[in-house]
Amino acid sequence: TVSDLVEAYNRGSLVDAFVVGTACFMQPVGHVQYGDIEIAISQGKVPHASMLRKWMRDIMFGDEENTWADEVTEE
Repeated sequence: TVSDLVEAYNRGSLVDAFVVGTACFMQPVGHVQYGDIEIAISQGKVPHASMLRKWMRDIMFGDEENTWADEVTEE
């Protein structure tokens, strides 16, 4: 939740953030505005988001076999 994000930021434990959706795939988040709270999020401090993005992309485009999706051949 946004409250969890603000709490992690205030504790100094927020190291990265990204959003996932059907239209945007995975996008890094560099700034969050919540009311009058502004949170700047540095990107690339940890490899998790980029590793997850690559893994999901490889599954989506058939570069990695998986049980999550069926491959559809175009004719």
